[in-house]
Amino acid sequence: MTQVKLTQKEADFLKGAGKKIGWVVAAFLGFFVFFIIFIKTEDAGVFSALYGLLIIIFCVLLYILPELIAQRRNHLQRNAIWLLDILLGWTVLGWIIALIWSASATSAKASGT
Repeated sequence: MTQVKLTQKEADFLKGAGKKIGWVVAAFLGFFVFFIIFIKTEDAGVFSALYGLLIIIFCVLLYILPELIAQRRNHLQRNAIWLLDILLGWTVLGWIIALIWSASATSAKASGT
């Protein structure tokens, strides 16, 4: 089994990205729980629509997460990752493959080849 050696810049990015993604997820979940607990969506049409909109936004962001990671890391194969995610992301297996691919080495030098 070969090990991928990361540059210091890539290692720092991965450490920082985990923290940033964690805060975004925590903020979204907090906002989501607020709507579930404190607002009765069947009584308020505006909040029901907002609740549905938040769910749609979250799902779209989750769906394109591999593309966002590849773009942020300036991945050499970001167009192929985007295509895989768009065409096969709905199969979940295609989405997982795109996510792993987007987190892989971004250049031939970083992958050790």
